[in-house]
Order: sequence, then C-alpha cells, then structure tokens
Amino acid sequence: LGLTPAEVGYLFDGKLRDREIAGSVIYLVQRGYLKIKRVNGQKRLFLGDKKPEKITAFEHEIIGVVDSFSADGLVPSELWSPVALQSDFAVNRSHHFTQLVHNELKTKGYVKGDYRYYFFKSTLGLYALVCLIGIYLPLFLFWVTIVWQTGEVNFIELLIFMGFGWAIHLFGTIPLFSMAVILNYIRGRIIGREWIITPKLKRMWPQIIGYRQYVKLVENERLEFQSQNLAEMSRNETLAFAVALGFVRNWRNLL
Repeated sequence: LGLTPAEVGYLFDGKLRDREIAGSVIYLVQRGYLKIKRVNGQKRLFLGDKKPEKITAFEHEIIGVVDSFSADGLVPSELWSPVALQSDFAVNRSHHFTQLVHNELKTKGYVKGDYRYYFFKSTLGLYALVCLIGIYLPLFLFWVTIVWQTGEVNFIELLIFMGFGWAIHLFGTIPLFSMAVILNYIRGRIIGREWIITPKLKRMWPQIIGYRQYVKLVENERLEFQSQNLAEMSRNETLAFAVALGFVRNWRNLL
C-alpha cells in the first residue's frame, strides 16, 4: 500500500510516539539511509551509505536531525527526548512529526485534512446519541410505562418529562460531551478513526487490519527473539512495522 511504519502506526491511534519514531529509524537503517555505530560503548546514529530516495517528509526530517549531529553521531533516543536536544524542534517534536505524517497520508489520499474538525464533528453526533439514549429515551420509556399501567395517554406528562430531560441535558452538557469525546476516541481505537477516513482508506482498511494481525499473531514471537540483533534482521521488513505497532517490547535495546 506504500505505507511507512510511522504511517501505519498513526492510522491506529493518531499519534507519533517513541515507538513510531523508533520503527522509522529502523526502517531507514534497513534501507541504508542511516547506520548505527558504537561510539565509546554507546550506539549512535550516522548518515548511511545510500543517498535517500523516495522518502517521506517525516523520514527526511529524521535524516536531517541525524545529519546535524553527523560529527559525533546522534543517540537515537534524542530523537524523542526534548531534554536531550534542548531545542524548539524537540519541544514541539510530537506535534511537528504528527503533522508531517498526517500531511503525507493526506497526499496519498488515506486521510482527510484537519482531523480535529472531523473529530469534533463526529463527536457532536455521538454526543447527540448519548443524550438521546442516556436521557430522553429512559424518560420516554418511563412515560410509556405509566401510560400502560394507567391506560391513560397524558401528553402534558410527556412534555413535563421531556422538559426535565432538557434540564438534565442543559446542566450536564460538559460531562456528557466529555463522555462523548472519550467514547469517540475508544471507538476510533477499536473500529478505526472514521473522522479522518477517506473512501480509499475504507477500501484498504481490511488489508491494514489484516497485516497488523499477521504481525501480532505470526511474526511477533520470532521478532521478539531475533530483534536482539538488528543486523540479523536487516532484511526482515516486518521488524520496523512491528516496533511501530507496539509488538516488540524490547525495541529500545535495538537502538
């Protein structure tokens, strides 16, 4: 599908965390654009022997940071450690990296533009559903129960019940909307973040889910065992994706 480890990881949770960055570093090392050397017993990143070709803006950013430390090399963890780099770039790294990856996926047609707008829009729909199911529907069913028991249909009572529901709705707006935000996020983690999904991603989503399951169920144990030595895994393209997806627990040892 032409997706990098960082992009696959981002599609599942909308974040660029340490493991997505680490997976991208391993991906670049495997392709020869970066290399790892030991300097005074510590692993450091240097520019590789190959000239970067067909790389994303996010990968170009990583190579640029490594290049700026080319003399002594860069400790890999400094890519995600604001304290280590002591720069504005590092402080805003998470947001900056996320935007680069999101824009790349947008260019490839997998996600929409401003995901915050679409997330808010989808949350509003879920908020309305929460209010309907959590407030108005129980009150309406209570009114129906009264009608069934008394045999009399009193619409004044229904209006009173709905007015009471509106009062609950009005005073509970903040907690109810917060609940909708949490539910929307959880739903996105389980079935995909529909607020950014394009028709193209909907078509490809089963393949992405299937690949993730393949890495988790088939490759995971072998990767966990063999990832102790990155050189031995240099031809296994699964490793970088497994790290980005969170299936390699000892990925920090690689770097």
